[in-house]
Amino acid sequence: MGGAKLVDVEVMLSWPSSMTWKALYPILSLSKTLYQKGISLTKKARK
Repeated sequence: MGGAKLVDVEVMLSWPSSMTWKALYPILSLSKTLYQKGISLTKKARK
């Protein structure tokens, strides 16, 4: 598989748009949500 340098948002969102799976293109969106580091789910919550 070839690689791409994901240097900015435009590249990150445009690169996968050239890929297909079973003749379908991906639907992409940018999330600007900030998440805290070190948060993890318990085993019960993951089930």
